[in-house]
Formats: sequence, structure tokens, C-alpha cells
Amino acid sequence: MRRPRRLIPLVGLLIGLALFNLLGVVSGLQQWALLNRLALSVSPVYLVVSRGVWAVVFVVVSVGVWRLTAWGRWGILLALGVYFVQGWVERLWFERSGIGLLNVGFLLSVQVIILALVTLSVWRPPIYLTKSVDA
Repeated sequence: MRRPRRLIPLVGLLIGLALFNLLGVVSGLQQWALLNRLALSVSPVYLVVSRGVWAVVFVVVSVGVWRLTAWGRWGILLALGVYFVQGWVERLWFERSGIGLLNVGFLLSVQVIILALVTLSVWRPPIYLTKSVDA
């Protein structure tokens, strides 16, 4: 099956986010004792479980996008959107120091650019109309 070239960066983005969140799970488990001693505004369980859930979500969505499924195009937009919203919720409500608010403008602009590029890439007609089997 021929896949458009613009599909590779999308799947790479999803796999990269999955690996990043998997690294968060491993790091959280390795530093469990330290996380329990810190005065965090959320439980270490939340940190580890949420990263684990996101790792699984991004792997599943990357498979859907790679296989050119109809739910894959919705899945990538929904997953990235909810992931970014969760990041903002954590940043605005769970942040105890003001340091997390220093780069709000930069982070917001990067996230808007990423969502715009992914949306344009996924919704361009040829990406899901080129599903054909090569002989």
C-alpha cells in the first residue's frame, strides 16, 4: 500500500510523543520515593498513570494513521488537542511556582502551529484517497 510522504512525519510525531510519555512513566517509577517526599500538588500515581495512558493512546493513534483508517485522522487531532489541553490544565492549576508561566506565549504559539500543520496535513484530500494496493 502506498502511503503519502507527509504521513511519515505525522507518525514520527506520534511515536515521539509516545516515547516521551513512556520515558515519563519509567522516570516516575525510578524516582517514586523522591516523588512521594516532594510536596506535589498532585499524586505521583496521577503523574505515572497519565503518562502511561498517553503513551498507549499515541501508539494506537499512530497505528491508525499509518494504516490510513478513517478514525486515525480524527484520532490524531483529538489526541493532540486533549493532550495539549491537559498540559495547560496541569500548567495553570497544578503549578505551584510561577516558573511554568514564563513561556506561555511560546508554548501556545508552538502548539497552535503544530495543530494547524497536523490539521492541514491530515485533511488534505490525497492522504486518505491514495489507499491502494501495489502489485
